[in-house]
Amino acid sequence: MKMTKEQQVALRTKMKNYQARRKHEEKMNEIKRKSCEDLQSLRSSLDAKLTSAQIKHKSQMQQKEQELRKSKLEYDKKIRETKENQRKLEEEMLGWQTELLSYRKMQEQRAEEAAKDQVAKRKQKILEDRILRGKLQRENLEKLLSQDEDYRAELEASLAMKEARANALIAERDRIIQDSRAMSAASQRLRDEVRHHFSMNDLDQLNKQALMEARLGVRGSQTSLANQMSRVTLG
Repeated sequence: MKMTKEQQVALRTKMKNYQARRKHEEKMNEIKRKSCEDLQSLRSSLDAKLTSAQIKHKSQMQQKEQELRKSKLEYDKKIRETKENQRKLEEEMLGWQTELLSYRKMQEQRAEEAAKDQVAKRKQKILEDRILRGKLQRENLEKLLSQDEDYRAELEASLAMKEARANALIAERDRIIQDSRAMSAASQRLRDEVRHHFSMNDLDQLNKQALMEARLGVRGSQTSLANQMSRVTLG
């Protein structure tokens, strides 16, 4: 059966369309295949990277855990060392305090013993001095007793002489006081008398004369003053 020209054209067109569709399908399949391969490759790459990252992260975490454990061990070790050092220091401080208290107690005992020794020596010295003074006093007493009679005689004579001198001085003092009082009274009377008859110059002259006469002798002065008073009264 012979095809017509139109049928041939339609058949060619159909064949072309079929081929084009096949190429398109093949191309799409190739694209799908390549996309699947790329996706699989990407998935594999991502899985590899994820696995590597997980391994690396795990390694890092393990390393960090090791470092943390090491740091904790070192920290615990330092804590133990610090506590041990503190304990040793406290023991040393306690030992020092004990030694210091013991040393102070020993020093106090030594000081107390030294003080007691000084007191004992002082008491012994006082006793020896007292014995020596007693001995000297007994010797002096014996010497004084042996010289008692002469000493008493000399003492009585000296006391009698001193008493006589004292009595003479007292008598002389009383006489001078009496003469001075008499002269003062006479001088006062003379002032009272001459106050009405003489000027101040004459009064000063009479006072000087009275003082001069008093130096020469109290009795003579009294006589002169009496004469002056009589002349003043007569005048």
